[in-house]
Amino acid sequence: MKTLFTFIACLFAQLVFAQAETIEKSYVYTGQKLDLDLNFGTEVILKSWDKDEISVKITYEINEGKDNEVMDWKVDDRNGKLIVEIELDSKKLEKLGDCCCNGKNGNYWSGRGSKGNRICANIKVEVMMPGKSDVKIKTIVANVAVEGFSGNLDLETVTGEINLLWAKGVGAEVNIETVNGGIYTNMDLDMEKEKGLPKISSHKVKATYKSGGKALKLKTVTSDIYLKESGL
Repeated sequence: MKTLFTFIACLFAQLVFAQAETIEKSYVYTGQKLDLDLNFGTEVILKSWDKDEISVKITYEINEGKDNEVMDWKVDDRNGKLIVEIELDSKKLEKLGDCCCNGKNGNYWSGRGSKGNRICANIKVEVMMPGKSDVKIKTIVANVAVEGFSGNLDLETVTGEINLLWAKGVGAEVNIETVNGGIYTNMDLDMEKEKGLPKISSHKVKATYKSGGKALKLKTVTSDIYLKESGL
């Protein structure tokens, strides 16, 4: 009976402590540009609101919550930029063994080449801020979803998908590129012309939307890009 009780107690402790953790920060909006530099991350969600405030929420789970201490993050509000950076502590990673991932989380290798240990990292970044803001997002594997913005946007990911809901009626200079993915849009784009004819490509689009204006750059390597106009 004592052995059974000990087993149940240990199991309960694992359920309590092995779980996702959350970081929440808020900042007064004074026109800052948002700069997300995420070497590690699985999902980025950026939405606009009408508050003069920036809300940043980071939810993370490393090796099913057992190794959350390797998470290394920084949010810095200075020189007209709000910079969010996410890394994993290399020294702590070296001490971890190989994790048997269950497939639902992103898989990364610490160290170099085949000498590193595989880990499971599920890192979600959510930001709420005024839609007129300029935004730069650079990540490796994260899926990126942006909704309701009308500022200059520079979104780049390697294997993640990009889904952008652009503010209705706002003109833009559009530059979209994907190597192995597809490009999908419901917007009436004025395509770049060559010898008087529109240049049409399934992997690269350069166009003007309405009267132009804002710079809209979307780039990924292996995934799809969706550009839609907001109905709001």
